[in-house]
Amino acid sequence: MVDATTRPTETAKVDFLGRIRGSLVSSIEVFRKDTRKPMFLGVFMMSMQQLSGIDGVIYYAPLLFQQAGITSSEATFLASGISAILICVFTILAILLVDRWGRRPSTIYGGLVLFTCMTLMALLYATDSVHATYGFGRWVVIATIYVFAVGYSMTWAIGVKLFASEIQPVATRATATSLAQSANCITNFFVAFITPVLLSRSSSGIYFLFGGALILTIAVSAVYMPETKGRDLEAIGETFGLHRAMDMPVIRGLRSLGSRIKKMVGVGSEPKGYFPEGENQGIELERRL
Repeated sequence: MVDATTRPTETAKVDFLGRIRGSLVSSIEVFRKDTRKPMFLGVFMMSMQQLSGIDGVIYYAPLLFQQAGITSSEATFLASGISAILICVFTILAILLVDRWGRRPSTIYGGLVLFTCMTLMALLYATDSVHATYGFGRWVVIATIYVFAVGYSMTWAIGVKLFASEIQPVATRATATSLAQSANCITNFFVAFITPVLLSRSSSGIYFLFGGALILTIAVSAVYMPETKGRDLEAIGETFGLHRAMDMPVIRGLRSLGSRIKKMVGVGSEPKGYFPEGENQGIELERRL
């Protein structure tokens, strides 16, 4: 005879094991052929959001401003506080405007702004144009950090997170979004770890790293990112399934240009006097007869 007091414990064990099985099944489902593409794109976008360099700016703003020439500790923290206020204010503004701009334009054009900022700072440091006590280079770097913070807050801070969750199918949205957010946190740790290391070894290396990640994200977004603004979740899934990189106007134009170039240079055409294998064998047979 089973003691009645053990039944709640057994029921709890069964429920716990059932939740584990359900989690495993849903985790496997995100790797199906029809669901893995949006999952991988969401993971990529959320990872690149951190590799844009925003957390390097937030976490190490005093160090960045000190490197640019603000030597006073009070002035350094004041400059860092201003950047934090700008990020807060413009993120709220971005929340209000995100559905007007769309996900794709804000990601691509916002990414171009961020890439320009990172490249400009990298080139200034690489060419030794930033000096602590004289010159305009340090002020350009300080202003560029503020422009980067505002540009990120207005575009990637909101749009990328929305896109990464919107493109997921309903059945796997929870699991895929969790994976994307996990990738975001892992990349956040990487950026927080690598930023002071690179700054201590190279004044420009960290900016080139973030700039490279940004241009890669812009390219991937231009090719694979569909627009999700104003669509319900089911329509977004259909749009994502129909969106193909080879159907983009730019890609079609490049393919058409390549075909024209091949025709002009004669690539792919049969050389003069060439006969297919069957015809060549027939001619040889006639000669023997």
